[in-house]
Amino acid sequence: MAKKSSVVQTVPEFFGYWGKAGRHDTGCHRLVWHCLDVAAVADELLLRRDDWCRRWASLSGLDNNDARALAVWMIGLHDIGKFAESFQYLRPDLRERFYPDLAVQCKSYDIKHDQLGHILWSKKVRLELGRSLPT
Repeated sequence: MAKKSSVVQTVPEFFGYWGKAGRHDTGCHRLVWHCLDVAAVADELLLRRDDWCRRWASLSGLDNNDARALAVWMIGLHDIGKFAESFQYLRPDLRERFYPDLAVQCKSYDIKHDQLGHILWSKKVRLELGRSLPT
């Protein structure tokens, strides 16, 4: 007889956000995977295009490896605004699927996810990093 495991696995909350979805189906690509996919593509491009990496290093004042790492990190955050509740409620069916205990509400969505990401970058991330990074 197999012994039951008493280990409870929890999934980090950020896996419950959708990033890409069609208009009418319930299928979606999780936001965290989308950001990692884009970062991986950026990393591969920068490895193949050393001239781009050298240019970014020159602009940032970093060596090539650190410049590439920073660029990949920043590109990976390109859709950070999609973590906003207002974006997630654009598809209440997906929000309810990932968080069935939350009341599904229709939120107004006056600010697009790219603008939300810029606000987050400008107001929070740059301050947390404590340096003047590109806006």
